[in-house]
Amino acid sequence: GCTVDELLYWLPAATDQRIFHVNKRLDGASISFPEDGIELNISLGIPRKIALLVIPVLNVIFRFDSKWSKLEIDAFMKRFDLYTQRGGG
Repeated sequence: GCTVDELLYWLPAATDQRIFHVNKRLDGASISFPEDGIELNISLGIPRKIALLVIPVLNVIFRFDSKWSKLEIDAFMKRFDLYTQRGGG
């Protein structure tokens, strides 16, 4: 789990330093990569609770322009996943 601000901090490395624009909202954020044809829509999920520990949850929807091939999308997502995974197990 992470917050919107944490995801925004990780985003440059997770997207190979692509230029993006952020529109933060109370319920999440919209992120666009205008030069690359990618959009992310982020909404706040229901936090996970374990005793007194509260883990934030984000729901992220990716939208890729039609110029992206399946292989390119897979490569982008693999990098994104590697940079945003925390913890283990």
